[in-house]
Amino acid sequence: MNMSNRPAWALVALALWAAAFGAADASADVAVSQAADRVVVAADRQRAVFDRDEQGRFILRIEVRQGDTWQSMFDGGMPLLRGPAFDAHPTDYDVLHDSPEHAAVSLSGTHPQHGYDWDVVVTARAGDPLLHFEITCDLQEPLHLTALEPHVGVWKNGIASGTHAVSQGPGNIYHGHDDISWGNSFPAAYMWDEGVESAVFFDMTPMTWMSHHNVFRFRGSRVQRFDLEGQTGLGLRIIDRNGTMIPAGDMVVSFYVYAAPAEAPVHRRQALDRMVDVFSSLHPATAEWPTDRAADKPASWGRVSDEIAKALMIKDVTWKDVDGFVWRDGPLFPEREVTSIRIGPDYAVESSCIEALNREAIEGWDFSTALNMIAPWVARQRVRGDADEAAHVQARVAGVKMFYSEKAEIVRWRPEVLSVGPMEMSWQNLTYPLQLFRVHEMQAPGDWEAAVGGRALMGMEGLIELAHVNDYVLPQWFDPITKQPLIQNDEPDLGIIYEPWQVGSYAWLMVRAYEMTGEARYVEEAKQAIRTLLTEMSFRVENERYEREYDDAVDFPVAEIFGNASGIIAAQWLATHTGDEQFEQFADDFLNSLLRMTYWYESSLYDDPRDQALQQVGLFRNHGGAYTGSAWENSEAVLPLTYYLKHRERHTDLLLSILNTHRVNAFYFFPPMFPDEAIPCPKLHQHEAHYLAIEDFYTREHGGRHGGMGLATYMSGSGMWYDLLFEAFAKADDHDIMVVSLDMIDSFEAAAAGARRQFLVFNGTDTERTFRIQHRALPEGDYHLRLGDDATEHTAAELREGTTLTLAPGEHRSVIVEHVEHDAMLQAINTNEAARDAMAHAYQLMQHAAEADGVTEQLAELKERFVEGEARFAAEDFQAALKHAQAIVQTLR
Repeated sequence: MNMSNRPAWALVALALWAAAFGAADASADVAVSQAADRVVVAADRQRAVFDRDEQGRFILRIEVRQGDTWQSMFDGGMPLLRGPAFDAHPTDYDVLHDSPEHAAVSLSGTHPQHGYDWDVVVTARAGDPLLHFEITCDLQEPLHLTALEPHVGVWKNGIASGTHAVSQGPGNIYHGHDDISWGNSFPAAYMWDEGVESAVFFDMTPMTWMSHHNVFRFRGSRVQRFDLEGQTGLGLRIIDRNGTMIPAGDMVVSFYVYAAPAEAPVHRRQALDRMVDVFSSLHPATAEWPTDRAADKPASWGRVSDEIAKALMIKDVTWKDVDGFVWRDGPLFPEREVTSIRIGPDYAVESSCIEALNREAIEGWDFSTALNMIAPWVARQRVRGDADEAAHVQARVAGVKMFYSEKAEIVRWRPEVLSVGPMEMSWQNLTYPLQLFRVHEMQAPGDWEAAVGGRALMGMEGLIELAHVNDYVLPQWFDPITKQPLIQNDEPDLGIIYEPWQVGSYAWLMVRAYEMTGEARYVEEAKQAIRTLLTEMSFRVENERYEREYDDAVDFPVAEIFGNASGIIAAQWLATHTGDEQFEQFADDFLNSLLRMTYWYESSLYDDPRDQALQQVGLFRNHGGAYTGSAWENSEAVLPLTYYLKHRERHTDLLLSILNTHRVNAFYFFPPMFPDEAIPCPKLHQHEAHYLAIEDFYTREHGGRHGGMGLATYMSGSGMWYDLLFEAFAKADDHDIMVVSLDMIDSFEAAAAGARRQFLVFNGTDTERTFRIQHRALPEGDYHLRLGDDATEHTAAELREGTTLTLAPGEHRSVIVEHVEHDAMLQAINTNEAARDAMAHAYQLMQHAAEADGVTEQLAELKERFVEGEARFAAEDFQAALKHAQAIVQTLR
């Protein structure tokens, strides 16, 4: 994809950005000016000036406009590509375009030593604050390297302070050093110096020449501010090289430069925010739709979801029942026993291409393998399940309450009654109760059980203790009883390692606990945790590999992206419900930390057929030390984006572009969509559970076999989430049009009942599209269809058949479907949810009281009332259930 030819809608977004962030003297004019010894390409508040020197070479300088004058910013006079095989200036130029909308100049030359021809096209477009540089070296034969090269970028004389510099990142727990292992996502960097802010973004899509033959992309290079020979460079720095040869052909280097007068950022989080803003239009908006080869038709999330459900119900391959134990719901309900738990393996039996990982039977298991998929599966059942599937899901749900540990007061990775071990990982103990809360929210009244949400609430006490013992600097491994940090169990030489971004998951759990209980202490915990993370936190890591002092959230390592994603929801909820605008900034900070972890380019390296066959743009890396993504982490990353879109009017075009490319390229986590070049072994495709997700998505930096580890049962709930987001409630008859549900986080019950559903519809293509939106799983009745200020009335049958909509390129529209009796329906749903939450809260308080004082006469009486409340809830008499629960809570509070 040539990003220099961005669609008009992207330029509109840029114009809006300029209006929001530009100085009073900003101009949208673009122009080319030329004289015998000078050519200038101007864009907005910056311009590229090429002056001919005494040797006939054109020397680049980038200037920014301060009022009516131009100030030099990048005045180093160095070539854009530096190194012995490069280091050349152009000697000729040609004006390609010169209009108020589009200015472009081609400057060219011949390398004086190596003899290859090369050119650089500099482009500016109206309303766009960026200058685009695309360099093409016409290599008629392989080019041999003799140094670390090519360093690419723009150069400033002297060493800039770099106080607010932000480089490509983030860091990770395994290295801790700025110059190694920063990953392969969001290739951009920012710096502020002497009243000017500047940034660069590298479009890696056309840069196919990088390989193990020369520079192993992002293992040997980084986009950053750096010093070289007494100058400051902002660009792509070469740290290491794996070979000495760039192959014959066109060697393309494509990057964008932004420079403008600006006050210094208040902090580096604001610098990162500006960098995301200025490059937001560069994210591709669409991707090529894959084929489901097993069905011989275009891929569909509905089919993937259906096939995953079938695959997860293959006995002794993806599940079995474990018995031989007795777990009692004590201390208050010992008569309620669990004597069997339905578990699953990490990888389906006999599905791995790697013999050492091949499972011959279902043996090792934990919460992840047994229950990771349970929340979206419960939700799927509400929308499109059958009786056999529902029974299987309920059998799995029956075991979730066992994972709460009375000794540790947290939800653990295995039940104590089945041997749990002496250590835990923070991200797991924060992710697992979230699954319980989701099941609590999404189950139908007849299937619902107070112990599921109630035991998740009980687990909040241990998590608060964990946060307080560690001053919110959450350790990766810890003692579940004392909550003290433990050394890294996988790689002990790392010593004690921290993953502070998990505060995002912690804060979201606290918010959910508040919503269920009304206890203000949970909101205060969420606030304090986020403030500490983003404005106060500092910590030190010392181990056999590195020593590092951390005192800036921009540099904090990302161990798992769950916390970065959940923090978006938590901070935005706090902003919306408390009115504290600071938390909108914090929501953006969490969002920006996650956006650093997604690929902003499509990879297609010349010597890698597997890389060429797969599509990765819009997907996310798992953690700071990974060059690859997995299905589970990816679905958990995109869910919060829908919440942000529902409650904010910022970054809409960028997030829709990410969601749209994600909904397409996430298919490549599922083997029936694999191109021939990506198939790791025949076994994976021939397996009876072949629709299950794979874990190790292939990227060149990561390597691997694209699913060679096997069919990951515990990753496969992601396919159900994608169905719920993109197809289960509504779908366009043109698969290039995205219809995304915004209700999965905070309005699932209303959406499932058909009371109210909210969508965004997006045309990410470069052409106008007319299509039909088919509303699905819609109960009978009459509905209002709202498109902006326009509303029309339709029957359910008419909406299911489809309504016509036309969208211009890049246009998005909000679509709301409301039942004509939605006010009454929502009131009933609110009562249902209030009763559900109050019953779980009552359960929590009663169990804690029984733990503290035993089963007193008062508790025995409250238990009787609670049992009656359960019966009223199951009968859908929610008002009566709510009264019973409220009376218990009032007594025990």
